[in-house]
Amino acid sequence: MERAIELDPSCELARLTLTNWIISDIEYNQHELPSFYINDPVKDLNDLEKASRLASGSATEARARLWRQEIAELRARAEVWRAAEGSNSVIPFPDRKTWINGK
Repeated sequence: MERAIELDPSCELARLTLTNWIISDIEYNQHELPSFYINDPVKDLNDLEKASRLASGSATEARARLWRQEIAELRARAEVWRAAEGSNSVIPFPDRKTWINGK
């Protein structure tokens, strides 16, 4: 999919597919939270940056807006987990309203 986007940056199907794959993978990595994070949250944060770039290039604003919301939620979870790694404290996950509003 990355190669398809390189060849034709306007290909919405490739952009849609790759962005959905990234988001789905990270949702899976986070599905055990707050108990456990599958994979590496730093890798997920890098992948979310890639998804964010893909979303910003989307021709469909409604889709891009939904992706940005999902990416913000996933990024917040990964950042909270990463900040709490190594500590034995309870991880205070923000609620959905906080992820969406960024506060």
